Amino acid sequence: MTRITPATAVLLLCVLLSIAVILGSCHSGSHRPDVSTAATVLRGDLDGDGLPSVGDAIGILRIVVGLDAQNPIADADGDGNVGVADAIAVLRCVVGLDEWPLGEMEGPPTRTIGPGTVNEGDFVVGAGERVECAGDTIIECTTATIAGELFSPSPTNPGESAGSITIQAQGDVLMTGAMRAGNGSDGDLSTSSGQGGDGGSVTINSANGDITIGVEVQTSADAPDPYLGAGD
Repeated sequence: MTRITPATAVLLLCVLLSIAVILGSCHSGSHRPDVSTAATVLRGDLDGDGLPSVGDAIGILRIVVGLDAQNPIADADGDGNVGVADAIAVLRCVVGLDEWPLGEMEGPPTRTIGPGTVNEGDFVVGAGERVECAGDTIIECTTATIAGELFSPSPTNPGESAGSITIQAQGDVLMTGAMRAGNGSDGDLSTSSGQGGDGGSVTINSANGDITIGVEVQTSADAPDPYLGAGD
């Protein structure tokens, strides 16, 4: 009996998907949705173009058979797992059987810093960036410009507190994006005596410069709305 390799399996699936798209093309009715912030991405939209495609479905299948690394965006149906059903869900949108988008989710961070003290020089978070602070993080910098999103995640373990974010700048700080700390997780009597965790805090300090928050006009459609907030 001939064994089908993962690469062969993907090729066969691609052929089947292409045939399905050709047969169902007369039903095609997907339109580009409005996506308002850098913080959100569309489920199943692996190539990031805002539209469902055969390429997205193939990308999901490559993850399923282990040819590509896991990507949370591939979880098109939002069940917490990446499987053939996710590729089918995207394909149904391609041929117009289901509405697109399938849903929005927070995009993965573009980079992670912390915990502890981080020396950044001129600290810049671009409009299309999401910078995650892994735990309590102090950012020591010359200047800071935040047009994208600087955040700490909400923990999942019972009774755990979210990380706090502090910017210690020598000069000017300009924030036209978002800076937010996560929420503390709920308590569990079996593991944390029922005590919930604390939300993280956000602090901006400048020794010799000005701090400007949400005043300047956004320069990119990818930028989130200005926001500064601590967690619960």
